[in-house]
Amino acid sequence: MAKEKTPAEIRAERIANLKDPIAIENIKKIEEERAVEIAKLREYQRENLEKWVKQVEEQRYAARNGPQFTPPGMKEKPVITKTDDENLKMDARAEVQRQIKVQEQAKQLSFDRRVDRELDASDRRMGGPSHDHDRTLDRGGR
Repeated sequence: MAKEKTPAEIRAERIANLKDPIAIENIKKIEEERAVEIAKLREYQRENLEKWVKQVEEQRYAARNGPQFTPPGMKEKPVITKTDDENLKMDARAEVQRQIKVQEQAKQLSFDRRVDRELDASDRRMGGPSHDHDRTLDRGGR
């Protein structure tokens, strides 16, 4: 059974088979814009990483040490050990890194959609699809 192609593979194949000079130029411009925007986003993320990690740490620490319903005579707050504290910090960093990845994917998606629209416009200008297989690229209803 043949492996289904990913949207990125389909897009790359369509670009490789592209013959429309207008579309080729437009896609190059989109790719240049993408590179600039992604570089700006990564710089912003790098500058704010430690601040975001600290915020998540504080939120998790506050949630962990918040008021608790306990029977009389029991400790009202949990005791956070050194290991718990280290785990909390690692979890906070991992959460921020997941959020950073989602930000980058969202930014990439907007550029991918622009490239797809340009490829579709090229198909219309050139009188048919610029690839030999069925279109399987799901654009989320757009």
